Amino acid sequence: MKSFKFYIYIATLGMIILSYNNCGNSIQTAKRISFDTESGTFNSVHGDVDAPTGNGSIKAFANTKTVSLINANRALDSLVSCLGTEKPSSKAKEEWQQNKGAISAEGDANSLTAPMLAALLKVSAEVCNDLVSIESGLPDSQRRIFAGVNFSGGPASIDNFLVGDITRRLARSCWGRNERENELDQISETVDAAFSGAANNSSETSRKLVFLCTMVAGSFQTFSM
Repeated sequence: MKSFKFYIYIATLGMIILSYNNCGNSIQTAKRISFDTESGTFNSVHGDVDAPTGNGSIKAFANTKTVSLINANRALDSLVSCLGTEKPSSKAKEEWQQNKGAISAEGDANSLTAPMLAALLKVSAEVCNDLVSIESGLPDSQRRIFAGVNFSGGPASIDNFLVGDITRRLARSCWGRNERENELDQISETVDAAFSGAANNSSETSRKLVFLCTMVAGSFQTFSM
């Protein structure tokens, strides 16, 4: 699949960027943010995105795990590993090179910023695009993530049941656990809203899969340690 241009909408990111309270401050996020993967623009559609930035020492809480973040040098390799693409495409490498300056160099939990989230989402979208390109050319039995997808059909063929199956595979691979019920509900609702009224063609199907993949692979859970 060649270079693509579309908007990825992540609604109520607080439901997808999970469990940051261990660091002493919760992330307050916009209702919806979008980015254009071709132009590289990233916009808040409803409100601003705020995140801790050098906001003092990390505080330890009893019976909780202190979270650290993936560092810039490992971000691309981590995505390639969890999505199983073996190696990043030139487009994914280019996106990482352009955005790694916004990603934490050391991985300190209190280094998380809105530009860092934007950078991770952009790189995730490109690696997800790689995954869709790879698996669309494989027999269904050989697909690791998108088994059951009709790549020749329209996006309506990816119903909520299939969204659930794909989310489960992505979550196990990138989060190391199953998705929770509220997470799947948020993902399903967001995917439905984003592609309501989409054209009934295979290009929109691929975009829907990249969108779904990015919601999971680009979430805080993927990059927290």
